[in-house]
Amino acid sequence: MRQRIREAEDDDLVDPIYRYYDKDLLGEESRAPSLHEVLMSILKSTEKFKSEYRLAFVITYLAAGRGGEAKFLNYLDWSFDESLQSLTILWRESKTIQRYPMAFGPDSFLWTCDIFHAQASYWCTPGVDGLFRLSSSNMPLGIKYFVFQRFRPEEYNDGWLTKTTTKVLSKFTDESYNVTSKSIRRGAVTSMMLHEKLDSKFVTIRSGHVAYDNSRFYYHGTSAGSLPGFKALVGWPLPHARVYCPRLTALSIDSTIMHTFMDNLYLTDLALFSRKGKLYRLLEICTASLLRFFADVNRDLDHDNILTNKMIDALSKTDYKLGDDDTPMKVLKR
Repeated sequence: MRQRIREAEDDDLVDPIYRYYDKDLLGEESRAPSLHEVLMSILKSTEKFKSEYRLAFVITYLAAGRGGEAKFLNYLDWSFDESLQSLTILWRESKTIQRYPMAFGPDSFLWTCDIFHAQASYWCTPGVDGLFRLSSSNMPLGIKYFVFQRFRPEEYNDGWLTKTTTKVLSKFTDESYNVTSKSIRRGAVTSMMLHEKLDSKFVTIRSGHVAYDNSRFYYHGTSAGSLPGFKALVGWPLPHARVYCPRLTALSIDSTIMHTFMDNLYLTDLALFSRKGKLYRLLEICTASLLRFFADVNRDLDHDNILTNKMIDALSKTDYKLGDDDTPMKVLKR
């Protein structure tokens, strides 16, 4: 009992990490760095697995999940819903073992916290598992499609990932703040609760907390109920308004060239992400997000970052005809 009381007291002292610091919403109080600021520090560092950590932290925040739950993510449980314009992921809670669909879409303006951009960066960054599985023909199907292959072995359980999340977050925040893996979940839930246009029932749908009525048995059956909470988390002012994902068809580039660009950008041997695969649509949206935020990435990092170099190299290997004053950099910025 004393241990439980001590843990509860420790939880009360944990500083929340919000996606982006909005003083109109959160006031002028002393605060821990935002998720955006933490991710910027990670991406500017020499951290070996920075694109992997970024994706894990972004998904965990947007799902209002616990620190180790990203371990269970599997592409076999992913789909894109055209009618809702959202990526649907089957989320598994480590504490309750419950599974329910969770909807995701584009961020309102931050490239660091955009799930599509984070995925694309992870997939095309050299030195990480991404979408390629070495000797994947020998892997059982379920294992092959785990999102984070490095977290897959049994010794890297959700407890290990929780501790690793706390370790990485602490490394990139000032020691004066009490930051743990719970900071992400606390910041996400608090942000939704403070949103003036979001009813509390949509907070519980998003976070997985038990509501005080039995309506959860009905709205947990569809990812639509989790969308308003998601939109509040990523800065859309109207959580019930329709939001559209970025589209490659909005660009005046031949589809054959665009497909070749994607082939050069992502190395994959997973059938779900082939041109006829169920998740190729997701691959297109993630590529569109790379192009949407291309100028922002080069503004916040520098022109010689790994992601920009990979995109320039991928474009240069296509049949795209550059104008007299064009360069791959200029084309990608447009």
